[in-house]
Amino acid sequence: MSNSSHHPSAQLALLCDRDGVVQHWLHDGIGASEVHPENCTFVRLLHESNQVKGLNFLSTLTGKRVAADWDLCFAVPGGGIEVLHVAGSWCDKGALVLAGNATSSLQSLCNDVRELHPDVASACDKIAAEFQADEKIDDTAVYAQLMQMYNDFARMQREFASQNAKLIRLADEKEDMLNIAVHDLRSPLNAISLLASSVEQLAQDRLTDREVSLLNRIVDTAGEMGTTVTRILDDAKHDPSGPVVEFVPGDMHALVAARIELLGALATRKSIEIKLLCEDELPPIPFDRTHMPHVVDNVLGNAIKFSPTGGDVEIHLHKNGDEMVLEFCDRGEGIPAGEDKLIFNSFETGSVRPTDGEASNGLGLAICRSIVAAHNGTIVADNRDGGGAVFRITLPLRQQGLRASKI
Repeated sequence: MSNSSHHPSAQLALLCDRDGVVQHWLHDGIGASEVHPENCTFVRLLHESNQVKGLNFLSTLTGKRVAADWDLCFAVPGGGIEVLHVAGSWCDKGALVLAGNATSSLQSLCNDVRELHPDVASACDKIAAEFQADEKIDDTAVYAQLMQMYNDFARMQREFASQNAKLIRLADEKEDMLNIAVHDLRSPLNAISLLASSVEQLAQDRLTDREVSLLNRIVDTAGEMGTTVTRILDDAKHDPSGPVVEFVPGDMHALVAARIELLGALATRKSIEIKLLCEDELPPIPFDRTHMPHVVDNVLGNAIKFSPTGGDVEIHLHKNGDEMVLEFCDRGEGIPAGEDKLIFNSFETGSVRPTDGEASNGLGLAICRSIVAAHNGTIVADNRDGGGAVFRITLPLRQQGLRASKI
């Protein structure tokens, strides 16, 4: 809002038609006619913050034929505003609207207009009668209070703008730090891959097939993480608003089976059996080859993390109409009442603790929700019959091209 400009003699008198269009300027002590010619609407004379109130004034004037004791903010030349007391009444010539910066000023203007423009004297008399009917409070105090409110509001606007600028700067700094951290992951990931490959080459004659398989899994996992790091950096470079999720038709059963093998060591350590129960001949489904494995890893990892030692985890995969449904079922403590949506918020870990002291930072499910949403799907948590939790992911069997999404 622009700065207020107060003139002790600020007064305004004009005639409007039934549509609120200014027909004649009878008196202009605030310079409104310099920027608003005749045939503009009365509402256009007001500051944008008061235009709705101005419409209410005209509505009252039309309905009751007279209106008094209104305070409106007028826009004046130079970008300022003028807070004036406003009154109005109907006569044969139209709606007479008078404005002054104090009730006494408004009364004086009413008398002047009656003398100079006898054709609107009846309207002036009605306005004067309104003044006499109501006992007015001190206009100087009212004006001072309005100005204080305006100054407080302007100060709050400045403080808000300053805080908003700080938040934007902090967000940019956070993004830069994240990109640096992601970039710095490349070297250790490459080192892990090279070391695992070197061990396999140096000791290949002395390794069992199981040991070779584990080394290959280390190399593949490091490669996956390296691909993810590269993609995050490329997305940040080309699209700062967020990465692009690319839909490529694939075999969801094969993806889940591969992630079960990858996380098998975690399940073996707790003597947990993972069962994959899948319908025959599932159709291919479009999904992002980089991000969707993270969803399966997080949800399956949670099922293992919150399952008791010696328990089991079931993964159900089936088609339901035009959608594919993945259900991850465990036999842990389940989802406490009121936490089924809370646990999908960032940094919310819920009240249930992992069964073997595993770490939990409260980000995994929030990331899963973002990735699934970018696939036009849903992920929900519920309690399982007989105890435990079930996380249900629903994905459409058809997608359209690329989808930009903040993940």
